[in-house]
This record gives sequence, structure tokens and C-alpha cells, in this order.
Amino acid sequence: MNIEQIDENVRVSTSFHEESLRWYSAKDPFFTLNGFWRPYQSDGFVRMDPEVAASIHESLSELCHATAGGRIRFRTNSDYIAIRALMPQIDRLSVMTLCGSAGFDLYVDNVFYRTFVPPYDMQNGYAAIEYLPGSGMKDILIHFPLYSSVSQLWIGLHKEAHVEKATAYRYEKPVVFYGSSITQGGCVTRPGNSYESIICRNMNIDCLNLGFAGSAKGERSMAEYIAQLPMCALVLDYDYNAPDCVHLATTHEAFFQIIRRSQPELPILILTRPNCEVDSWTIQRRQIIYQTYRRAVRAGDKNVHFLNGKRFFGTRWRDGCTVDGVHPNELGSHRMAQAIGRELKRIL
Repeated sequence: MNIEQIDENVRVSTSFHEESLRWYSAKDPFFTLNGFWRPYQSDGFVRMDPEVAASIHESLSELCHATAGGRIRFRTNSDYIAIRALMPQIDRLSVMTLCGSAGFDLYVDNVFYRTFVPPYDMQNGYAAIEYLPGSGMKDILIHFPLYSSVSQLWIGLHKEAHVEKATAYRYEKPVVFYGSSITQGGCVTRPGNSYESIICRNMNIDCLNLGFAGSAKGERSMAEYIAQLPMCALVLDYDYNAPDCVHLATTHEAFFQIIRRSQPELPILILTRPNCEVDSWTIQRRQIIYQTYRRAVRAGDKNVHFLNGKRFFGTRWRDGCTVDGVHPNELGSHRMAQAIGRELKRIL
């Protein structure tokens, strides 16, 4: 049974014809690209230096091409926005919607408007269009997919529309988030609902998402790479990807110290993982991470901060905050954004 033939509300169309439409490359100078490594110089869209990624771990050489946290921003008075994306790698996950793993989210004046919904049977990308209400200049924000790669993106606007650069963020440098699949955005239903995206829209700040599903293991070379990045704060959360407590104890404080030596005044927020069920293993891991924080404080570090992930999901409807007992759904992601965002506001 094809539900799209029965229910027109879930029907997806990628064919449209607008005689007034003009296509622009996403890398044209009047667009602002955020959340990428050298977006105007590199091929495609990547989150970190691909050579460094490959040298750390084989999986990172692929995951760095997933566009989690990537954004394109601009201002226009066009009465519609179209996209055409070339996507060499499309991830379809059992625990995640295709809109989340491969879709683009459209925000107008910082408010969610529509998702450019990908067709389920797409092979190497898709095109879509959304018509905007009202007239006049609007701030446009488009979130890239969380778990797929994008090699090329074109933006379609009315050929007579005015286009200009986006309004600047509050801070020149981004907040960098390093962590697991939860950090990457698993498993919210659309890209704009990852907890980092919610925080950064609410605070009008830039971010760089270095969440790598199953592959954030606190390697020394990753710490050295992050240590040289320009950033206004770092959120450190790779608890879930440390294979055991011994690994976590061996790497966590060492990872923190590498970054601290490079950037002595950088605000660093250390997290433990969110949990619906708390067991002795989780408590032991939390104590290891907390000790990194306590030793830094005792040494006089005034720019290190700690959040207990046990509190992220709250108490009421706590068991409804994940897709599978691990990865946050929309409720869980919004609650994480509230807790972490509140602390980032205090820090910054």
C-alpha cells in the first residue's frame, strides 16, 4: 500500500516550474555559510578537515561529510525559496526520520516555516520549493541534514528578488560541540530540532557541531585539532562513545587539559550523558567526568563548568524523552536545549 496515494497531506513533490526562478550556488558571496570547515575553499560541505579526520579514525573520514549543524543564511524579499541538493551519501536509519537524516529545514525570521521534505526513494539528492507569506525582506535560515552528505547546493529565488548577507551573530566565534550521535542530532525528526540548533537560534550565536555517531572517543589527536579552533566556548560530551570506564578515565581529563593548555581562558562546559535509566555503570562514568571538573577547579580554573546529564530530561514524562532509551526525540532534545542553553547563557 502506498499511503501517499491515499493521503495527500504526506505526499511529496519535487517537480515544480517557475519561469521567474533563478538558481544561485550556496557558495555565492551574498550567502553566509556556518558550521562548516572552510566552506568557500573546500569541495562540498565538511565539518572538519577531512585529512585530519581520516588520520584519527576511518569512520570520521565519512562522518565529517555529514552536514549536521551546517546552515546557510541570507536576507531576501523573494516570495519563494527553492533548493536543489546533490547528495552522494544518504543515510536511512531505523530510529530516525528521513527528514532528520536527509532533509533541510527552512526558518523565516528565526521561526520554523517548513521542511524541504526529501522523497523516500531519492537516490543522489532532490529539489523542493516553499512559498513564503507576506512581502518585504526576510531573514532566511536553512539547516542542512544531520546524517547525510551534501556535495553541492543551489538556492532558487525569484529572478528579480533582492538578496543580501545575513545579520551577524552575537559573537564572532562559534560554540564548538564535541560528542556522540546525540551531539550529531540523533534522533530528532528534523535538523532544526537538534539541541545545539535550538540553543544557537535562541541565543543568536554560531555553532560548530563535531558530533560523530559512535566515533567520539576522546582521541588525543582530536583534542589537539579542537584546541586550535577559534571558538567562544566548548561543550564537551563524549560519554556515550567511551567504550568503558577505563577508557573514559584514561582519556577524559587528558582531552580537557590539551584544550586548556592551548586556550587558557576558554569557557569549557563538561557534560555527562542524559539517561532515562540510571545504573551503577552510569554513576561510575559520571564520577570520572566530574573528577575532571573538580581537579580543574581545585587548580584554580575559573572557566570550567559542569552539568549532570541526569537532570536534562527532567522528571515529568522523563520516559518519553528518547526514541530508543538512548537518543533524544523532540521532547528530549528541547529539554537538553533548555538545560544546556541556560548554562551557556550564564557562561557567555
